[in-house]
Amino acid sequence: MKKASSKARKLTDKQKAELKALEELPDDQIDTSDIPEVRDWSGAKRGLFFRPVDQKDHLDAGRRRGELVQGAGTGGSGGKPVSPR
Repeated sequence: MKKASSKARKLTDKQKAELKALEELPDDQIDTSDIPEVRDWSGAKRGLFFRPVDQKDHLDAGRRRGELVQGAGTGGSGGKPVSPR
């Protein structure tokens, strides 16, 4: 999933009105006949699209930007500080 860019378009008044109308619509009035509910999950695979973040790259990027990253400098374990590269 891509992050929203800073150039994201603003919603038009018409789009805002449509979203407001959908928000106020009761669940039992939503037509879901074209997307039937899945009841058999026996073939489902957990974590199929999960891609872990490489923590080393994440911490290094935070240091380069001069930002404070949770666990930065301690290796995330609360132990001795990690020497900067």
